[in-house]
Amino acid sequence: MRWLALVLALVSVAGPAAAETTGSRSGLQSPEQRSVRNAAYGLPNGMWSFDLSAFGVTGEELYGSLGIKRGFGAGFSLELNLAHYAVGLFDIGAQWSFLETTHFALAASLGFTYGHGAWMWIAGPVARDLLQDADLITVPAAITASSPILSWLQLDLSLNLRYGTIFGTLGDGPTFYANAEIGAHQVSFRPGARVFVSDATALELAFDVPVYTWVPWEGEVTAEFARKGYEKSGSGGATLSTSQTWKFEGGVRSRLTPWLFCSLRLHYGRTPRLLYFTTINPSLSLELRL
Repeated sequence: MRWLALVLALVSVAGPAAAETTGSRSGLQSPEQRSVRNAAYGLPNGMWSFDLSAFGVTGEELYGSLGIKRGFGAGFSLELNLAHYAVGLFDIGAQWSFLETTHFALAASLGFTYGHGAWMWIAGPVARDLLQDADLITVPAAITASSPILSWLQLDLSLNLRYGTIFGTLGDGPTFYANAEIGAHQVSFRPGARVFVSDATALELAFDVPVYTWVPWEGEVTAEFARKGYEKSGSGGATLSTSQTWKFEGGVRSRLTPWLFCSLRLHYGRTPRLLYFTTINPSLSLELRL
């Protein structure tokens, strides 16, 4: 109920509904204020974005983030997550919005994450013991399309590719790696929608739908994990079914001041349960643009 109250409070600070403009969009649909998260849009040239979030479930937002992103013109932007640097993960990402028209945009993104298990103090004692002799590398890539088909509705669709690998020993807990999808290879789609209920507030809905997920696995798949959708694939891995890996996300993004934005989201699926021991997990994000 507290989260519902916060959502209603954010909606209440919104201004009057955005009017349709010719050739340009205002409010949260304008280039200076529109969301670039899982969208085919980049920041305007010279604009900085500082994002502070907690309780995230995706790779770039895992546990939390202190993100810094800058637009460099021609649709190109670069970002770092300084919060991950503090917990033993080092990542960098780039995006190029190479096509943008009034009603359609396309972008490509590429990232790189490296982590050494012994440095990842936030993982907890059990996970840290299993990870301490391992080096983790993840390379995510995506192609994203966005289309504001109506004055109040934007649709997004991403094709996401993730390649992960582990150097070193799996320790005594290979099922931990499989459960947490560490070192996974994954192909997934992310359809989403943004409903602009006013000039300063948008409702955001999205699904993550993996069509292929491979995780490292030593030995045979036990009956317990076979019932959970694991299937042996080759000598060192197992695949997971879509029914076990899909996720849903819903939330609200609101403009608090001309350059400050707040997002509240609810995440549902297997990943929140593994990370936070709850099937439904809330997350919070504050973004400052300069």
